[in-house]
Amino acid sequence: MRESMGSIIRRLRKERGLTQEELAEILGVTFQAVSKWENETGLPDISQVVPLANVFGVTTDTIFGTNNSDTNENIDAFIYSIENKICNRHNADDIECFIRCVDEISRKTKECPSNFRLLVYYMGFLYTLISKFDVKGKNDEAKSYISEFIRIGNVVLNHCTNSEHLNEANMWFTYFYLDIGDATKAEEHARRIATYANGDSVLAHVKARQNDNKEAMRLTAQVISRSFDNLMYELYSLGCSYDRMGKYEEAYQCYALFPNLYELIMKDREDDIPFYEMPSYGQLAMVCMKMGRQDEAMDQLERYLQHEKRIARTYNIVTESKIPYFYGRSLKYSHNHYTARGDISEVMRKKIFDSIRDTDRFRALEKEVLEFEEKYRD
Repeated sequence: MRESMGSIIRRLRKERGLTQEELAEILGVTFQAVSKWENETGLPDISQVVPLANVFGVTTDTIFGTNNSDTNENIDAFIYSIENKICNRHNADDIECFIRCVDEISRKTKECPSNFRLLVYYMGFLYTLISKFDVKGKNDEAKSYISEFIRIGNVVLNHCTNSEHLNEANMWFTYFYLDIGDATKAEEHARRIATYANGDSVLAHVKARQNDNKEAMRLTAQVISRSFDNLMYELYSLGCSYDRMGKYEEAYQCYALFPNLYELIMKDREDDIPFYEMPSYGQLAMVCMKMGRQDEAMDQLERYLQHEKRIARTYNIVTESKIPYFYGRSLKYSHNHYTARGDISEVMRKKIFDSIRDTDRFRALEKEVLEFEEKYRD
């Protein structure tokens, strides 16, 4: 049988040699409150759970007598049940359904007051309900939910250490303050969001509301540019995994997607800023060899050389992209001229190409690559 919260608090207090009065003084509550906790006629407020765990030097899961994985599974199931209720087409715009769900989530937070995933989910739900009241002009009905939204958000920001949950809480605060016309507070929360998350995207919304359209464009383009970079490397990484498993067709599809997308983006924009690195071309050539597609392997090596030539031609000449969704993007290099990296010749020296090494096409490309790399050797 699981130990109750009250008995856990009493046991830990006694183990630390504290009286109810001493514990109450440390926490800034009355000793009657501590007595109620231990006698199970009351529960600690959500804001007191983390300080309580800190006093005893234990985790919040210990306070609640729960196994963290079990708790997470329980929360997953609970959130899934709430989403099912809301996703019902009949309930999608039903405020009464949202209110019932908010009440249900509120009760759950009292059972799991230290589960920050649940708390930020609660914030999002409250924000949605507040927005629905606003649309219908029911401002008085929204007031109590606004107070709860702010209270829960402050609990997360003051006690949570998980960056993902902190980012989400700051995001909800950003949108809330934008809605009520407080752009200063909105920007304050937007800037707290880690840049590796969607901080620039959220801040772009703030800047657009402030009519700083140039900065909003720059931030949005930065998000898009970063997304392209991430897509390139993640597809390459996934392709390598398939390659090692011998799943060459899947590897080929991963390696090929970004170069194909890149060439679509750069079509008729030969003098714009390209992506500097493109490791997939060499991998594409090698995986084509593994699948017996030798002509296509040569195609990929030739594409690789053309990519490097484009970089050499535009290196430090064009400083800012004219492509709208790369607005303001510029590549800043540590030196002022292109230096051939020798990547293509290194790839072509690999044994996998031995079967086509003596062909006229391979020899001609090899000569062209060596001349190119010699020309741009540092």
